[in-house]
Order: sequence, then C-alpha cells, then structure tokens
Amino acid sequence: MREVLRFSALVAALALANAGSALAATITPYNSLAAWQAVAITDWGVDFNGLFGVDTSFTSSAVDVGPFSLQQTISTAATTRNRIEVAPALFPLESNGTDYAAILTDLDADRAVLMTFDSPLRAWGGVFTGALTSELTDLRLNFQAGGFTTLQLPADGFFGFTSDTAVSSIRLQSRNADGSIIGEGYGLDNVVGDTVPVPEPTTLLLLGSGLIAAVHRRRKA
Repeated sequence: MREVLRFSALVAALALANAGSALAATITPYNSLAAWQAVAITDWGVDFNGLFGVDTSFTSSAVDVGPFSLQQTISTAATTRNRIEVAPALFPLESNGTDYAAILTDLDADRAVLMTFDSPLRAWGGVFTGALTSELTDLRLNFQAGGFTTLQLPADGFFGFTSDTAVSSIRLQSRNADGSIIGEGYGLDNVVGDTVPVPEPTTLLLLGSGLIAAVHRRRKA
C-alpha cells in the first residue's frame, strides 16, 4: 500500500512540474498550410459543409461541430454573425462559396468567440477570409495547464501554429492597430487540428516504476 501511495505522489508531482512549464510555451506560427502539414499531423478537419441544414447561431449557446465547439462570450450582444452560415452567404466577402463560420468580435462589449477543443491540441490552423489588416484579429491560446499567450492574425488566408504546450481553447478577439477598441467581422473555414497524444497505460507504468526505482537507489546510497 505504501508503494502505491508513493507512486501516486510521484505521478502527481510530475503533473505539477509539467503544469508549471505552461508559461514557457514555445509557439511557432505558420502562414502556409503546406508548411504546417510538414510539421503537424492532421488528426481532424472541419470545413462546415453539410454539418447543419440551416444557419446556426452560437451567440447564446455553444454549437458543437465535432472536435470543438464555438460560442460567443457575451450572449446578450446581438449580431447577425457568430453563426455557422449555410450557403448562399449573407456576407459573401467572408465566404469561399461554401458553408463557413461567420464571426464578429468586438472588445467594446468584450464580445469574443471561444473555440473549445474536445481534446487538447499541439497544432491548429484555419482559413480566414475578409479579415482587415487595419482591424486586427488576435488569437489568445489558452493552455490546458494554465496561462495563455496571444498571436496576431497577419492577413487573410491560412494561419496556424504549433505549440510545445497543450492548448485547450482559442479566444478570437479584435482591436485597432493602436490598441483601441474595434469590431471585426470575417469568415473561418477549413479548420484543422493536431491533438496531443495520450500516453498509453504501459508508458505510465514504466515511468512510475522508473521513478520508484530512482527513489529506492537514492535511499540505498
């Protein structure tokens, strides 16, 4: 029983040590899908086509699209966007002609869009359409172990990243280049993700056995 308790304590200590590393995350951005695919694995992809028969809003409640959900952070802030829009699009400049996520963010009302993943990610990407360089879009990456970092969307087209720390959600928000408040509307489509591998039970057992052996050797010494 004592050995089991020691093992549990060691695993807990290891988890805490990993959690503390979240603030030192290394994030690498990509503006090319091909470059992203060269370093990441596409575990899932969402192009929104055929997921819903009608326009489906995520302003007041979360909408599940499979590997992630979308939700506007303030449900009382009305908008004709922040919905999965079925073609033909109400805002054609934000659409590639197919179903897509029509997004509007606005820091004045703290209106943002939260993308929450079913499983934490080590890489993510998507195609943005209609985002203006004068009205900046930020992606706040929230880490599973706590803390966050913010990336700026450079331009329309594909944008993605890889991370050495698990990302549990992304908050899409907007601002002016001078930091003042602004609303920004754009389309998001063809979203891809690379999930963090889950250690197999045998791997955890070997790790725990190694830690216990190390403690035993230290005691004998």
